[in-house]
Amino acid sequence: MNSSAKGMLGILNRAGLVAFGYDCLTKMKKASLVLLASDASDNTVSKIASAAKSAGVTVIQIESKAELGQPLGYPELSAVAILSQKGAKSFREKLQKGE
Repeated sequence: MNSSAKGMLGILNRAGLVAFGYDCLTKMKKASLVLLASDASDNTVSKIASAAKSAGVTVIQIESKAELGQPLGYPELSAVAILSQKGAKSFREKLQKGE
């Protein structure tokens, strides 16, 4: 994940527009995008992928739990849900730019 995408994730967190941990599952119907660490446990991947599929939410794989947790101030996170459509769109744009 590039630095501008990490910065956008931090901004969305400060705005209260992300959910992680158990909240990621409970707020899946409000989510616009889910970020899932590729090194997450099989059980976590299965639960998150199933919930996202049933809610019609896109899932993007991130390289590691450490990379996903760092912009949010955690050592590691397995999954993060972005709860804003505009925020999800902006995050995707920054992720694709690769700056």
